[in-house]
Amino acid sequence: CQNLLHSPVLVITEKALLDTRSKTILQWNEIEQATIDKDSNGTLVGIILLAKTTPATGQQRTATIPLRLLDCKVYILVHAIMTMVERHGGRVVR
Repeated sequence: CQNLLHSPVLVITEKALLDTRSKTILQWNEIEQATIDKDSNGTLVGIILLAKTTPATGQQRTATIPLRLLDCKVYILVHAIMTMVERHGGRVVR
C-alpha cells in the first residue's frame, strides 16, 4: 500500500512486513499476536503486532501499523496481514 503522499509505506512479503513510516521490520515468524485496533466509533485505525519475547533480553516488541491515508482497501490489507500472521503460527485477535 502507498500513502497519499509517499510510496510505498507498507511492503508485505512472504517473509516479513516493512512499514517505512516507522522503519519497522517484523518477520512473520516473530509475531506472536496481531490485534485489530478500532476507535470509539468502531472504525479500524490500525493493527497492533506483538512480537515473541526475546529470550536474551526477556523483552517483547510491539508495533502499531496505522491504517489511515493509504491508497488500498483497509479490509484487504487487514486480511493480508492477519492471514500472514496466522500462516506463520501467530494468533489473531479480531
